[in-house]
Amino acid sequence: MKEKKIHIWLIVCILSVSGFLLSGTVSLAASATISLTEPGKVVKSGDTFTVVVLIESSEEIGNVEAFVSFDTKMVSFKSGGLYATGGDGLVMISDWNSSGESKRKKYPLTFEAKKNGTCKFEVENDASIYDSSEVSMSVSSVNLSMEIGETKKTAEQETVNNPEVKEQTKDKGVYPALETLTISDGILAPLFEPEVYEYKVVVDSTVDKIGVSAIPKNKGDKVVISGNEALQEGKNEIVISLTSSLGRTKKYTIEVTKNASKESDESVEKEKLSGIHCNKEDGKIKLTQFMALTIEEANEDELLKGYEKTSLRMDGITVPAYMKSNDWKSKLFLLYGTDEEGNTGFFQYNSATKTIQPYQLDGTSEDKTEQTDSSNDNMQLIVVIVILGIVCTILSVILALQFVKKKAVDDEDDDIFKDFKY
Repeated sequence: MKEKKIHIWLIVCILSVSGFLLSGTVSLAASATISLTEPGKVVKSGDTFTVVVLIESSEEIGNVEAFVSFDTKMVSFKSGGLYATGGDGLVMISDWNSSGESKRKKYPLTFEAKKNGTCKFEVENDASIYDSSEVSMSVSSVNLSMEIGETKKTAEQETVNNPEVKEQTKDKGVYPALETLTISDGILAPLFEPEVYEYKVVVDSTVDKIGVSAIPKNKGDKVVISGNEALQEGKNEIVISLTSSLGRTKKYTIEVTKNASKESDESVEKEKLSGIHCNKEDGKIKLTQFMALTIEEANEDELLKGYEKTSLRMDGITVPAYMKSNDWKSKLFLLYGTDEEGNTGFFQYNSATKTIQPYQLDGTSEDKTEQTDSSNDNMQLIVVIVILGIVCTILSVILALQFVKKKAVDDEDDDIFKDFKY
């Protein structure tokens, strides 16, 4: 009986160790959550509104590539700031080598409502989010379902439209306020709250302009944004001025600190890790990796069949690029430019591995890239299968030894009984 208990405990220990090893292979990566937040105001047909893509993690977030789908019968995509492009029911967020890393990133997407009803916004499953060390994170998502066409009025609208309330508040006044405030570069400190009017943000030396999305609580309020362009090194101030339909005003300010152009040791190290650097010299965009490229736009005659124009953000600079038509999920882009030896043509950029190589018209470079990515994806599965095979082999040997031992004991008992005489 005691020996049997030992065997059971042995099997339990082996299974526990194998489970720990297997879980370890799956939980090496950090996790991130992508949430879609609703506009926070009543939206009717014909209105323009903003859905904010919020990415949060316990680790520093580095490069981001995500896709958000939407119902084209209900809404149309208008704009997405510096990092989002799209149409035909899909928006691609591509934030590679952007300035600043944090545990929280926001991307405002602006839509126009076509008709009343329920509209769904969903995060596609193939999002790629990396930490500051460029290790891929596991990704979960929170989708959004919102109603278009509700007629319920907010308290501020009731105050403005009700003559009695307007008269009662004549002396106090109804002051305007923002519903959402998002920026294209950096992270607001503190995080936005409608009742907080002063913010600070630090941006990289390559950022010359910050996109600002300021949505007022009341649709009739006027919003004027100034100071977000031609940023200088050091302190800058962005002012968001609001004026209500009653003539009341309110001001939000963002103090922007632009880092000096001289890079610190830390930024140099990050540049080495990223493997690719983008800058502007004399108005020309230059990419540097294993080769130096001067990027320009291809004309219609040079554009390959089946490709369409898009753009990428690298080190805070918008780079013209080309992708396969209606294939917003592809991580392969074409760049048109001239290398150090004067060769002009297309070069292939892989946004997943962040590598550039000459584009082969026969498609061989694309096939090799996809094959490499597929091999990397299968490596973890192979490790899991090998560990399972080792565990099963150990268990089989233990069970076989127990069976042989038990059979030997039974045979010995049979011999004893045969020799026993009554």
